[in-house]
Amino acid sequence: LSLSGVLLIILPPELSKSASSTAATSGYSILGDALVLLSTVCCSFYTIWGREIVKRVPSFVVTAYAVIIGAIFLYPCALYEGGLPAAVKMSGASWLCVLYLALFATAFAYFVWYYLLEKLNASFMGIFLNLQPLIGILLGNLLLREPLTQWTFSGGALIIAGVYIASQFEGSQKEKAVSDPA
Repeated sequence: LSLSGVLLIILPPELSKSASSTAATSGYSILGDALVLLSTVCCSFYTIWGREIVKRVPSFVVTAYAVIIGAIFLYPCALYEGGLPAAVKMSGASWLCVLYLALFATAFAYFVWYYLLEKLNASFMGIFLNLQPLIGILLGNLLLREPLTQWTFSGGALIIAGVYIASQFEGSQKEKAVSDPA
């Protein structure tokens, strides 16, 4: 259900036969959407693998390694974008954005994720990954004034319904496992 909602949100308006919104897709990239879907799959595996790791290593240590390894993999991209000379030319506002991303959107967010992964089931945590595309679109509307369409609302409703149903099912499975020792 959630995957259907994500597809409904990200598919270009031409596929939905909406003539009024075809102009909005001039910059549409199937590669970009494929990469978003691939990142969701990777994040699912990352969560399952991370759950096994935080059973043996504290979440703070796992977060530190995740950030360091991520920085190493991003280094070639930084070189491609101009490397140190480009970084030196960045404005103060740009550096504040980088600092915010490093501290809150990366280090703090990963720490909270791994901390919760220590306490909760990985499959339960994975359910909420389906909300990422919806939150991204809502933030795009709020911060960048990107348009919301009827497809956004319909897809969002499917995503939320899927997350709700899956989280209810996960809870009932846990209760059943505890109450039925056989």
